Amino acid sequence: MAALKFEDVSLYHPRHGRLLEGVSFELALGEWTALVGGTGAGRGALLRLACGLISPSSGRITVFGREVEPGARASGLFPIFADPDSQFVSPIVEDDLGITLESRGLDTGSIRSMAADALARVGLSGYEKRFVSGLSGGEKKRLLLAHGLLTDSRVILFEEPSAMLDRPARTRLFELLGRMARRGRTVLATANRREGVLAADRVLVIDGHAVVFDGEVAEFRNARGLISKLGFEGDAARIAGRLFELGETGFRGALTPDEVFNVFKSRKELLV
Repeated sequence: MAALKFEDVSLYHPRHGRLLEGVSFELALGEWTALVGGTGAGRGALLRLACGLISPSSGRITVFGREVEPGARASGLFPIFADPDSQFVSPIVEDDLGITLESRGLDTGSIRSMAADALARVGLSGYEKRFVSGLSGGEKKRLLLAHGLLTDSRVILFEEPSAMLDRPARTRLFELLGRMARRGRTVLATANRREGVLAADRVLVIDGHAVVFDGEVAEFRNARGLISKLGFEGDAARIAGRLFELGETGFRGALTPDEVFNVFKSRKELLV
């Protein structure tokens, strides 16, 4: 049974027109999928459809075989949206996590113990008494992943996970998402950077409001035209392309750092 499944899903808006058209895919447990697309492609709408915040114009969406009901968050699914601050309720980390557990009827000691365990699992040990407002962007996103762990959600939807994070913070977050996937959770995360795609297991590309690519990362890396269109070419590939245009015909593919250095050393006019 698929963890998350879209069957011929379309979405239209009275003013903005078509947002998604005939989208179909299914995600398995233990799989991290990078959701790729340009501005206005419909990725945010897709995530909101998946968790029931908006209704599709047509088609069917299921989470572990149960149809998503508009207005009711799908059981077993935890969304993290682009603005993490909008999802916090309490100013203190431990209290904010405790709110997630209150409905279980647990005593205070159990809630604190479970909160501490969840924080440790996302690399935030000792953060219990900190103010949420004082956390960095990356720490806030990891705190929301701790919420996802406490709800036992097996599907994590993540909008713009790398936004406003420096490289070390992005690396820590991607490592955490990778561990979660390896331990059996399904991760669907939008990706605007090449590193966010390469860290995933699978790539789903939305273009022209429809799915135009659905495959493993290795396959995506060979889709040169699509990679170029999406702006995911690495610096070396762009340099190689430029050199080819300038007559350096020996460099069609990616360059090693030494090759880049040697070319610019011998062709100083390229530095202008």
